[in-house]
Amino acid sequence: LGIDWLEIKTTDQLLEAWAMQLERREEILEDAHTKMMKAREASVRYWDRKMAARLRQPLDTGELVLIYNKSLEDQWGKLFLNRWNGPFRIKKQLPKGSYVLEELDGTEIHQNYAASHIKRFYP
Repeated sequence: LGIDWLEIKTTDQLLEAWAMQLERREEILEDAHTKMMKAREASVRYWDRKMAARLRQPLDTGELVLIYNKSLEDQWGKLFLNRWNGPFRIKKQLPKGSYVLEELDGTEIHQNYAASHIKRFYP
């Protein structure tokens, strides 16, 4: 902004600084929008690069999987190092990519799970 806030000592200087902010409001908002869009683009590129290894073929119906138990993530230190529950069976994949799971006896679990929270189980 070009305003040295540490140098403002009087009410007149403060009012002048606020007036300068108001005059440059549109420019400031445009700069903020540009920076935000660049940050979003960088975030998308980072996510795509970092998660490329995790992008995989969809899991098939009937495959055995484990579910990540996020509730144990911050509890009790290393007491619960094994944070995966299961195995469960995939019943179907929903259009947006999440999965409907069932117990091994066929009882459907009444919660959908994102692909990032499940992994194949190898007996």
